[in-house]
Amino acid sequence: MKFLNPDFGFAVGNGRVARTTDGGDTWEIVHEDHTYIQFYSVSFFDDLNGFVVGSRGEILRTNDGGLSWTRLTQSSIPPAALRIDDVYFLDNLNGIAAGEGEGGGVIYRTSDGGINWSLEDVGATPIFRRIGFFDENTGVAVGRYGIIRRTNNRGETWANPQLNQATSQLFDVHIVDDAFGCAVGETNIVITTDAGLTWQKQDYTGSWLFGVHFLNREKGFAVGNGGRVYGTVDGGATWDHVATIEPPRILRRVTFADSLNGVVVGDLGTVGRTTDGGLTWSGVELPEPYENSLFAVSFINSTTGYAGGLGGIILKTTDKGATWVRKNSKTHQSILGMHFLSETQGAMTGTFGQLLRTESLNTPVFHTNKSTVTFDDVQIGTMEQRNVIIYNLGNALLSIESIFATDTNFSVSHNSAAIFPGDSISLIIEFSPSKTGLYESDVIFEHNSISSPDTVKIIADAITSVAGEKNNLPTEFKLYQNYPNPFNPSTSIKFDIPHYAMVEISVYTILGQKIAVLLNKELAAGYHSVVWDASRLSSGIYFFHLKADNQTFVKKAILLK
Repeated sequence: MKFLNPDFGFAVGNGRVARTTDGGDTWEIVHEDHTYIQFYSVSFFDDLNGFVVGSRGEILRTNDGGLSWTRLTQSSIPPAALRIDDVYFLDNLNGIAAGEGEGGGVIYRTSDGGINWSLEDVGATPIFRRIGFFDENTGVAVGRYGIIRRTNNRGETWANPQLNQATSQLFDVHIVDDAFGCAVGETNIVITTDAGLTWQKQDYTGSWLFGVHFLNREKGFAVGNGGRVYGTVDGGATWDHVATIEPPRILRRVTFADSLNGVVVGDLGTVGRTTDGGLTWSGVELPEPYENSLFAVSFINSTTGYAGGLGGIILKTTDKGATWVRKNSKTHQSILGMHFLSETQGAMTGTFGQLLRTESLNTPVFHTNKSTVTFDDVQIGTMEQRNVIIYNLGNALLSIESIFATDTNFSVSHNSAAIFPGDSISLIIEFSPSKTGLYESDVIFEHNSISSPDTVKIIADAITSVAGEKNNLPTEFKLYQNYPNPFNPSTSIKFDIPHYAMVEISVYTILGQKIAVLLNKELAAGYHSVVWDASRLSSGIYFFHLKADNQTFVKKAILLK
């Protein structure tokens, strides 16, 4: 479940997406799929941007605030996903999803707002159940058989922690701050105090635990079988049985609206509550008896919260859990998890799901494929180029009013640009060093997206000559074979100029049609290179020409997509 504000929210279930505009009092189905897909988790990273993950790695997307939803292309769907249990977004571009694949646990990563997902190498692992992050770089995924995997680079790579004393299944993990976290499961509690590097098993011999929540580093609660609530006041070192919610059924989740008011939910409509910070707990009588088990609970602010569970049941409280009212979700599929980062940021999991994405209404999103560009060992008197792809990941026109380099030894191919939603352009950065040494510069982008201004860092090294080469200038014009070749989508073309000359480098199709001019300017004698970005062209054979001093040199390039 995800609420963008106290009135406007979404719930997911068996191939369905439901929307409310009145705080959950009424719900309407805005998307329905009949392919038996299960929903497991949805995460939003701003007022309207979010994702849902589920079985088969399906991905759906909305660009109108959730009024309509469409399936993304098959190329962006995570491969081999049977179900996705959890999703976590670090920002509007970078997200992690985890769950079950054909061979065990799988983790996927996106760096473009969920348009494309890559399957990360986590080795042969059991199924993952939950994800948590300590900061924007460091996080963990936990799951079956006590599996824990840790990343320190925003999910690019995952490894075993240095120490993991978990010995059985882990069902939940709660991260308290940038170093402290707790995971619980089958007679299992493990604690980390070093951002997931080591996990120490705690002194606990009670029942199975399915949910955990810490108010701070010292004080936390865990819930599980038999309606039992366990508490710790020493950072998880010891745990006491502090209450049993009657009747004694399995408790699935625990959360707190503030430091005093907490709620637990569980099987057969069980709801419990504390108003004194967990010192005492009591059952909450619902307005009507429910046989539906409750698997999820979350608060969007200090008073308003939601619980969800079997058969798509949704309960709402506006008084910190004292009373609950059933809401019509218009779905019969189970809701497995809820999490709200704020009143406008949250997540929901459920059965039979896909990965869904909703984008900000009328908002452009600036993104580049590189944050840093490097030039190595460029000779004085020569010129080299690098390309950067600029994307608009939003659903409104991205207007870039200004593009410039802060050092005059660098130049850019565009001073401004307009990029339509879902489109991109190639920016060429050219380096012509005037003296030897290390250069550092920035390319500044000023635009109408919320992240403006954005920068791409440039690091370059200029030398007098390349080791092993003669110090004298080239003695003839020469065009080298592009590298790489075949290529996709860009390649580098090097060429030599023996004296000051007007130089043109153009690209032709196999039928002789000129389709691009990569360079048309006067160059000094030296060793040069240009970059050809062919991202907008189809696969095939192309020819690039070097023209100078009434001479023409030709090489063949193969674009293979």
